[in-house]
Amino acid sequence: MTTDADRAIAIVGVGAILPDAPNAPAFWQNIINKRYSISE
Repeated sequence: MTTDADRAIAIVGVGAILPDAPNAPAFWQNIINKRYSISE
């Protein structure tokens, strides 16, 4: 019999491509500064 503990997983990281920012803190700062980051 399998229990939930036998099927446990761990999420060890996340990733994203953010407009005009190399990381999440920079993206958040762009939002705070009302930076327009849309381009073609």
